[in-house]
Amino acid sequence: MRSIKNISSSDIEKVIAGYRYGRYLEDRSLDREASRRLVEDKINEYVQRDDTDYVVEHAGQEEIQGLLLFKLSPWDTEHFGIKTSLIEYVLVREPEYEARISIANRLLLKYQAWCELNKIRFVFVKISSSDLPVLHAFEKNGFCFMENWIFNKYDLTNLDTRSQQSFDLRLMKPSDLDPMLSYSRGALTTHRFHADSYIPLEKAETLYEKWILTAFHDPHQKILVYESHNRPVAFMIYHPYDLRSYFNLRFAMWKMALMDPRLKEKGSAIIFSFLFYIIIKRKAWMLSTRESALGISFLSIYIMSWISKTFAR
Repeated sequence: MRSIKNISSSDIEKVIAGYRYGRYLEDRSLDREASRRLVEDKINEYVQRDDTDYVVEHAGQEEIQGLLLFKLSPWDTEHFGIKTSLIEYVLVREPEYEARISIANRLLLKYQAWCELNKIRFVFVKISSSDLPVLHAFEKNGFCFMENWIFNKYDLTNLDTRSQQSFDLRLMKPSDLDPMLSYSRGALTTHRFHADSYIPLEKAETLYEKWILTAFHDPHQKILVYESHNRPVAFMIYHPYDLRSYFNLRFAMWKMALMDPRLKEKGSAIIFSFLFYIIIKRKAWMLSTRESALGISFLSIYIMSWISKTFAR
């Protein structure tokens, strides 16, 4: 149910001009204008895609005040057995709380009308924890908070790779699928899908297996394997991003880490080996991680690996 007037690039530029939330715009080490340009380019790409829709809110007849981008998710619909939608962006121009929550409410009413028309029963959305008016608008419209994601960014150019002599890492091959799938079972039980009482346990468990299979067959994602005694004992899914046109940096985003439960005490050493692989073999300059605040065990491993290996002098 798109706006009667298609959204223009200038409309998107106006919405982005005062926007300051999200992974890149909240990173003070990155150039703010370059971050804004990156988000603007992503949104321009989204609105041109056939699988993405949007609703807008205007002040009067002309001035755009808000934009909500969404899509039907066939992947999740097939897995959960109910029609599922993803909200990709909610952008509101106004800086004041009351105006922002009012615009977000009106955007959500339009979106919910689309959901009713298309019999959508399940919706995922990620909102910056700093954007309280928009968060509150979602709460008022019946959305439930499930988890916080913590984003970390590590500058790999500061690591001394000379201290790492060798490491038994390689890219994943088909024979590694069974061990990786076995490590995923029961490893992520504190995350949002298990925490959601509306999702059956079996669907939560098999979702992660499906993520692994999707990543393995996706040419844009890589899966690293850590071997011990010629046996795969740990895995890391990551996605390389070349953002040199914005920040003159290459990023690597870690998406999932799994390991043999018997080796958890060696977790920090294994993760640090993954770091060196990405630096030396893949030539990434910045590493991004995202981890659920519910995933305490992996958060501890991330923190310990970084403090003990990088900041301890």
